[in-house]
Amino acid sequence: DDFVGKVDFDLNEVPRRVPPDSPLAPEWYKLVDRKGERGKRGEIMLAVWMGTQADEAFPEAWHADAHSISQRNLANTRCQVYFTPKLYYLRVHVIEAQDLVPSDRGRPPVTQVRVQLGNQLRPTKPSSIPTVNPVWNEELMFVASEPFDEFLIVTVEEKVGPGRDEILGRMMISIRDIPMRMETKLPDSRWFNLLKPSFAEGEGERKERIKFASKIHLRLCKEGGYHVLDESTHFSSDFQPSSKHLRKDPIGLLEVGILSARNL
Repeated sequence: DDFVGKVDFDLNEVPRRVPPDSPLAPEWYKLVDRKGERGKRGEIMLAVWMGTQADEAFPEAWHADAHSISQRNLANTRCQVYFTPKLYYLRVHVIEAQDLVPSDRGRPPVTQVRVQLGNQLRPTKPSSIPTVNPVWNEELMFVASEPFDEFLIVTVEEKVGPGRDEILGRMMISIRDIPMRMETKLPDSRWFNLLKPSFAEGEGERKERIKFASKIHLRLCKEGGYHVLDESTHFSSDFQPSSKHLRKDPIGLLEVGILSARNL
C-alpha cells in the first residue's frame, strides 16, 4: 500500500471524556507527509478522546500494539464487557384440556403436559383419571430473560406404555405475548388450540383449514413483582422487583470497573 499521509496527536492534549458527557464532535485534520510537513495530502475527519470503561466505545477498543506481546497474554489486552440480562419468573398454570383425540379411541388416555422454555423443561403429573378431558391444575415456574425472543412450547402427551409417549397436541406462544403481572390479581386464564405435530412443526407446504382442534386451558404471566436470584443469597445485594416500574428510585449510581486481579 502507498503512503498517503498521517496525523500526529500529543497525548497530553487529547481531551478526556467520561459518560454522561456528550460525545466529542469530529473535526477535520490535515494530513502530513513522512517528514511531518504539510502539503497537498488531504484531510481526514475524526474524533479523538481519552475514554474509560464506561465509554460506549470500550467494547471495540484494541491494544495499541506499541510493544510486542505474547499470544498467551494477547487476550488480556482486549476488553471484555459482560451484560447481565434482566430475569423474570414465568408462571405457567396448567389447568385442564378438552376434546383430546387419543391413539386408541376405544380407551380413555392417561395424559400429561410438558412445558419447555429454551433448555428448561417441566412436566406435570399424569392425569389421575383416564379421560379425554383431563384436569391437572398444576403450576410450573420458569425463568425468562429480556428481550423475550424465545417461545413457550406446551405439549400434551399420552402415556401409551412404559417409556412410550405419544404427542396428542402442541401449542407455542412468544414470551413477548405473555402479559406482565404487576399486582396481586392474577391475569385471566385462556383457552389455546392444540395443533397436531404436523401443523405445529409446519410440515408440508399445504395449509389446510383447521375445522377441529383440541384445547388446553392455561394461565400465563411474567412475574414483574419478584426478583430472580442469579447469585448466592449470602452475597446478593439486589432484591428489587424485576419490573422497573415497581422498583424504588435510586439515590445514586455507582459504576465499577475491574482493572486487575492478583494472586487468585
